[in-house]
This record gives sequence, C-alpha cells and structure tokens, in this order.
Amino acid sequence: MGDIGAFADAIARLDGDRARLEAMSVAARDAVARRFDIRDRAADFQSLYARWPELYRPLAAPEHLQYGSRLDRPWIPNPVVRMVRSAIRAAR
Repeated sequence: MGDIGAFADAIARLDGDRARLEAMSVAARDAVARRFDIRDRAADFQSLYARWPELYRPLAAPEHLQYGSRLDRPWIPNPVVRMVRSAIRAAR
C-alpha cells in the first residue's frame, strides 16, 4: 500500500513473465466464477427474502414529535391557513 515503485516493479515483472500473468488471470477468473455464480447468489437472496418476517424490525419512533398540522408551515400565508381552517370548521 502506498509504494508506487514496488507496484510498478510488480507490473514490470508480470509483463516479463507472461505465463505467470496468464495463470493469475485464469485463477482470478475461476475464483470470481466460483464465488459469484448467479445461481448461488439468487438462491441466497431467495432464502434471505423468505426469512423477511423473522428478520424484520420496525424502525424506531422519531426522536422528536411533530407539533401542529400540515398548515403550520412558514411558507403558507396566514390568510390561506385561516381560510382553510374556517372551511374545515364549517364542514363539521
């Protein structure tokens, strides 16, 4: 980590040793195919989704309570708020 010269030397050695580079490429490809096969991952996800009812935990209540109504917003003009509230009272 952080040694740029050693990294450049390793790349130069791999450039000179093509057989080793090819072997490392094949090993990396095989490791990815083995560890990340879509059929295995899909089965893992399906089993996880099947356990959802057992694993589900509801979120905690918010830290603060919201006081007031949706009309108590600074960007709503007061005359509009009064008009809506008087209409609601009249409808009751």
